Amino acid sequence: MQGKHLFILVLFFFEIAFSQSKTTSLELQNKYSNYNNYSSESVFLHLNKTTFLKGEKIWFTAYLYNAKNGLPFKKAKNLYCGLYDSEGKQLIKSLFEISDGIARGNFGIKPEYGETLYVKAHTGKMNNLYMDGSFIKKIKIYDDSKEPTDFSSSDEFNIHLLPEGGNLLQGAKNTIAFRVVNQYGMGVPIVEAKVVKKDGTPVVTGIVSNDYGIGKFSFDYKLDSNYTLVVKLPNETTVTKSIPKGESKGIIFSVNNLIEKNLILDFYTNTNTFSEIRDKIFYLAVHRDGLMAINSFKLNEERATLNINRERLLPGINILSLFDENLNPIAERLLFNHNEVKLGKIHSTIVKDKDLKDSLSIQVDLDSKKGIPTNLSISILPSETQANSFFRSILTDFLFKPYMNNFEVEDLPYYFENVDRTRRFELDNLLMIQGWSKYDWEDMFTAKPTEEILEENGLQIQGTVKNIMKNKNRILLIEPLKNNQYFAEVDGNKKFSVSNALVFKDTPVQVMLFDQKGKPSKPDIEITAFSGIENDSLNLQKTQNIYEGVWIPQDTEINSNSPRNKNLIMLDNVTVSSAKSSKKYSILDNGMSLVEFEEEKGTLSNFVRKLGFYTYYDPEDGLIYAFYKRGEQRKMFVPVIIDRVNDVGFFEMSLSQVDRIIYDKPVGPIIVITKNSLPAETMANYILKNGFERPEEYYNPTYNNIGGQSYLRFGAVHWEPNLKIGPDGLGTIKIPDYGLKKIKLFIEGISTDGTLFSESKILSLN
Repeated sequence: MQGKHLFILVLFFFEIAFSQSKTTSLELQNKYSNYNNYSSESVFLHLNKTTFLKGEKIWFTAYLYNAKNGLPFKKAKNLYCGLYDSEGKQLIKSLFEISDGIARGNFGIKPEYGETLYVKAHTGKMNNLYMDGSFIKKIKIYDDSKEPTDFSSSDEFNIHLLPEGGNLLQGAKNTIAFRVVNQYGMGVPIVEAKVVKKDGTPVVTGIVSNDYGIGKFSFDYKLDSNYTLVVKLPNETTVTKSIPKGESKGIIFSVNNLIEKNLILDFYTNTNTFSEIRDKIFYLAVHRDGLMAINSFKLNEERATLNINRERLLPGINILSLFDENLNPIAERLLFNHNEVKLGKIHSTIVKDKDLKDSLSIQVDLDSKKGIPTNLSISILPSETQANSFFRSILTDFLFKPYMNNFEVEDLPYYFENVDRTRRFELDNLLMIQGWSKYDWEDMFTAKPTEEILEENGLQIQGTVKNIMKNKNRILLIEPLKNNQYFAEVDGNKKFSVSNALVFKDTPVQVMLFDQKGKPSKPDIEITAFSGIENDSLNLQKTQNIYEGVWIPQDTEINSNSPRNKNLIMLDNVTVSSAKSSKKYSILDNGMSLVEFEEEKGTLSNFVRKLGFYTYYDPEDGLIYAFYKRGEQRKMFVPVIIDRVNDVGFFEMSLSQVDRIIYDKPVGPIIVITKNSLPAETMANYILKNGFERPEEYYNPTYNNIGGQSYLRFGAVHWEPNLKIGPDGLGTIKIPDYGLKKIKLFIEGISTDGTLFSESKILSLN
């Protein structure tokens, strides 16, 4: 009953205090919201390995995620990815194209790079330090001429301690999280542990850990006392750690995150402090990504309890920050709320196929995500592999790392398998050992509003037309790899510019010059693409502390809910008849219709309307636009491609100039081939030195000894960078059959609804 009365009393003071401190709490919320005002994406690179043999390449798939809405981040197109040496100096940096929040690529490894490298990936300049969503990972290059290192033995151990909330207080009940690790940073489970006084008298016994050496204990910290944690390991080794001396004054809190409907917080102070803070207001903020709920209260006793409905928590990470009346941060705690967090399950099996002689087939089943587009990347290594670090995954980098200074966790998927009370308890201990969040509260309170940094979506292209003539004032650039096309106007200084161009490095672009009537000619130009790549370096101390012209694609539908300008002249749909027709209709193998002309009167726009499309004329640019209707109000534009020139609008021409038209109903495109098709000399080719890296297909290097120790520890079986899952929830990949008995799969991925996938699994090939 005493605890119940205490809780009611706390709520009473909570309500009074909030009305007295509304201005202060609003100040905190406004500053926090402004600091997190702009969207910022997190980047995760799924590397095929983290240790490489000489001669291998580094392959990766990049995933972008928006933690605010829990969905793939699709705004950005530019991914900057580089390699850095052991001193943090940039060796190489390249630009990779992001499509629907996913990019893929690779790097070659040169001998002069050394044995230790870092990979960094980011989308551009970040608007504040807290939301730096870049990815940095240390990798090793293994020299197989050296004797393999034996990682099986371990004889050095260390204990990491961290008090809940970040502070220890004498004369109060304290909770401390711990982690026992070996010299490789891997967790070591304990047999038992106890806390003892200076004279060896036990204070707490029966302390346990999970399989990764993580646990916690609570005890009453007596004034002017000294304590030691004594840990016994499975190999009979005893390891000790002195518990830091507690503060003589302060306020701390402890959280019970295991009750189904509520979150219970206990606040503690001591006799030395209570008389000074009795009438003062404190603030508890529950927050993340610009969203914040504030509870204000006074302590009426040396211990108080606060109950928060779990429905008020955010999905995933929640940061609990305690402030004094002057908004000075006192203590902080992270917890995880499993409600509404989207985590997927993967079932992968070997499929027997008699027709496969030198390869094997693996089927991936996402039964729970049928019909939801999903992309997975899969690294397949020998089952004995030591080439892949298990401290990073899509779960760590998207759900945890954005909020923490140090979060490289051994086997994080373990905490999300068969989630029950025990797993929730273990995850809570894991978060306790991480300490304070990544927020710099001083920086947040003093930071000035910054302009939003726009996402980079391609390259800036600038050029000069040397052979410009009167009325020849429009440039067309065609990128042939993906048929990206851009129009640009030539100004009075003979210059033109294209923004957000998707062009590829060391790849030719085709360029044509048009006059006002749409007649092309071959240009003589100077052209440069600016990739935005900048030289930078890594702060290794910080790194080690932390564990259009408009492009209208040929198959794109353009939704025009509003006209381009107010001077559009709509043309009615008409039917054209002729006493004598010289047209010949036929159906092609791909289902499109072909119309061949001999001599035909009329205009192209009239014939387009005869085909059932609508058109209008824009007097501003002199172009005619074709569209079809979807519903009464929605107009969908149709590309009209004349002699390989892909544009939405087209210049009028006589059908006597047309040789044939190919069209698809009802969505287009309409492909027009004239009798005098563009001669080759109307088009010039220019090679761009800057641009996106061209996608390269994965291939396995040649290994000298399949089955040898170097291969089994550090070699690769296969890398699948982009496995698309079909509507049935299934995906299949083929891998080479090297005669191995077992293989290990490292799978990462994301669905369009934000569901995250992360799994490592051993498959038997017998």
